[in-house]
Amino acid sequence: MRQPLKELKGFRAFASEKMKEWNVPGAAVAVIKEDEIIMAEGFGFRDKERKLKVNPETVFAIGSASKAFTTAAMAVLADEGKMEWDKPVREYLPEFKMHD
Repeated sequence: MRQPLKELKGFRAFASEKMKEWNVPGAAVAVIKEDEIIMAEGFGFRDKERKLKVNPETVFAIGSASKAFTTAAMAVLADEGKMEWDKPVREYLPEFKMHD
């Protein structure tokens, strides 16, 4: 991982400010550019009572939110012309199979 880009200057302060504003005890953030991790950092606490800090490897229980993240990623791919919404999944993942 290389040094964060100058464009990320002020991001740590922004993240801390938003965490306070939204009452978020902890968050992990990764920034990837051209297949390279530019920044991977934890903010705040994963366990406030025990004062355990968040780090880039902290696993969060996010419930069904991963479906929204996946759909957003698919939308980016569709906008870039790398996939089409109406094509079958097997066009992109030939190994994908369902019971029917």
